[in-house]
Amino acid sequence: MGSLTAEPRAETVFRSTLPDIAIPDHLPVHDYVFERLADRRDRLCLIDGATGEALTFGDVDRLSRRVAAGLRASLGVRHGGTVMLLLPNSVEFALAFLACSRLGAAATTANPLHTPPEIAKQAAASGATVVVTEPAFVAKVRGLLYTSRPV
Repeated sequence: MGSLTAEPRAETVFRSTLPDIAIPDHLPVHDYVFERLADRRDRLCLIDGATGEALTFGDVDRLSRRVAAGLRASLGVRHGGTVMLLLPNSVEFALAFLACSRLGAAATTANPLHTPPEIAKQAAASGATVVVTEPAFVAKVRGLLYTSRPV
């Protein structure tokens, strides 16, 4: 009779050819990214792969602050809240993630290719009360009901 336990698998680790970057665990992400903003304000930070638009550290700082202000003022996101980011890899994802960090809110990232039930399960498990997405994925979250704690 066969065993019900899985055979151990060999682990594969993919390593970048670039040197490792030490990221401290005592700072919020946005503090780490912008800690030397005065020296990097005009340096390239993000490039939108779809449009080629280039954003500097100064641009990303300003835009992520605006997104954070909008999440707080319009949607009530506060420190300790949870926001679901249902976005593809994009500039918008980075800005929303940094905005959550600025607010002290957790960001739970969801794959836009997941089904509505999978997304609903993750939203419920994480306690997300706000979903940031784009028009193509709105139908996947339209029926979500939030019964978790307020943000």
